[in-house]
Amino acid sequence: MAVIDKLIAKAKEADGKIVLPEGHDPRVVAAANKIVSENIAEVVVLGTDDEIDVSCAAAGVEKRFFDVVNHLESALLEPYAEVFRELRKKKNMTLEKAFEYMKTRIFFGAMMVREGDADGMVAGSIAS
Repeated sequence: MAVIDKLIAKAKEADGKIVLPEGHDPRVVAAANKIVSENIAEVVVLGTDDEIDVSCAAAGVEKRFFDVVNHLESALLEPYAEVFRELRKKKNMTLEKAFEYMKTRIFFGAMMVREGDADGMVAGSIAS
């Protein structure tokens, strides 16, 4: 059995949820669709409706199998910002600054994992 097959089998057993914050990348939505359609994991892709539509069109994804969260308008934005402010209070983090951080895909996705709304995050197709 190839290494990738072992990883896929373990992922299926884990029955987890992955957040992919770079929904503005067509490769990400194509991967998200494949992961869900092959029952490897549940996937949440971050992005606006327009970004996701453009990415899906560019990737040839006609039917979405993954969930989408608009990190800029999510009901989780405020609670995440409050938690982030609390975590960084010794560094003089204000709620206003925390909101700005949470509007960043990578920070929002990381907070999803920290708060138990996702089991893991995969990023780096665009962001380093």
